[in-house]
Parts: sequence; structure tokens; C-alpha cells
Amino acid sequence: MVIANLALAVSGGISGSYLISKTLIHYDSLEKLVSNDGVVAMGLGGLASVWLCIRTIGELAGKP
Repeated sequence: MVIANLALAVSGGISGSYLISKTLIHYDSLEKLVSNDGVVAMGLGGLASVWLCIRTIGELAGKP
């Protein structure tokens, strides 16, 4: 079960990092499609995924 949780946390962190990088790379074109608030929300969603990944890995590292 620990391995499955670790794999889910890592994949969530990778997808969050990917979302952040694509948001930054395509900022101009995204801003034309959605408002500035939408772009900020996308970046914050990616940041939340990375934060959850780090927190979950920290919790799993503390388990025996």
C-alpha cells in the first residue's frame, strides 16, 4: 500500500510540475483564451499538486 501511495504522490507531483511549466511557457496564448485569473488558477493548481506530493512523501518517509 505504501508503494502505491508513493507512486500516486510522485505522479501527482510530476503532473503538477508539468502544468506549471506549460502555464509559464504558454502564458501569452493562455491569457488570450482565459483571463489572468484563469492562468493564476492553473499555476496554483500545479503548485498544490507539487505541495501535496512533497507532503505525502514526507509522511510516508516517517512510517516504519
